[in-house]
Amino acid sequence: FPPGTEVKLGVVRDGQTLQITAKLGELAGETLTALDSPQPEDEGALTGVGVTDIPEQMRTGLNMGPDFKGALISEVEPDSPSYRAGLREGDVVLEINRQRVENAAEAVRLSREITDKRVLVLLWRGGVSRYVVVDESQPAATPPARRR
Repeated sequence: FPPGTEVKLGVVRDGQTLQITAKLGELAGETLTALDSPQPEDEGALTGVGVTDIPEQMRTGLNMGPDFKGALISEVEPDSPSYRAGLREGDVVLEINRQRVENAAEAVRLSREITDKRVLVLLWRGGVSRYVVVDESQPAATPPARRR
């Protein structure tokens, strides 16, 4: 939905579902690496991932305390190694190669320092943290040929 659209949401709070109306805003963010610049010989393992700072509304809605740090994934290119590894929009990046991510700017800085084709990313999704390895050296899976 475009910014400015009013949407109805069902929110579960203390076991009860509440219906609320929210007006969507625009989520400004930074891209870890350029989505449009074709440089296959020099792509990092986080190519195609966009991040932004965690919006205050999200912090409040998910009961994230003031000490909760990270970068919100705002976009993941569907054919990217990051997508194949399991990174999704709405995930929060907590670490890149075991280095703490405080905000979007820090995620961008750390991603630019990646020299390997593999990177270890600590993600937070739905209250659960997990590590994933994004491997740029793995080719995209080729879909199986269709039988006629």
